[in-house]
Amino acid sequence: MRTASSGEEALSALPEFKPSVMLLDVRMPGLDGVEVLRRVRTLDKGVSVIMVTANEDVELARETLKLGAFDYVSKPFDFGYLDQAVTLGLIQSGGAPPRRRARAAPRRPRGPAPCGTS
Repeated sequence: MRTASSGEEALSALPEFKPSVMLLDVRMPGLDGVEVLRRVRTLDKGVSVIMVTANEDVELARETLKLGAFDYVSKPFDFGYLDQAVTLGLIQSGGAPPRRRARAAPRRPRGPAPCGTS
């Protein structure tokens, strides 16, 4: 995972880092997220871009999806939805979905099973 503090920084890191999924805020210092999305699409068509915004602007969501965003998520996050969007984005881009920690099975005592009555 890698973070960038601006659109320019994200674009400059893209060729070297080659992410499978990118979370991209619509409002950022310098280039806005929509312009960064346009440029990302010319550099790497395989990365799944999930647009993030504090505004639920349906028209903006449509525009970003037409430009090639994989999904559009509003703040405050529904973390269950965000987790699902990232997982599906990883699958679409050919990246591996995150591994879930399996719950440990209860340990069985070693030796013969107890039997009898008490």
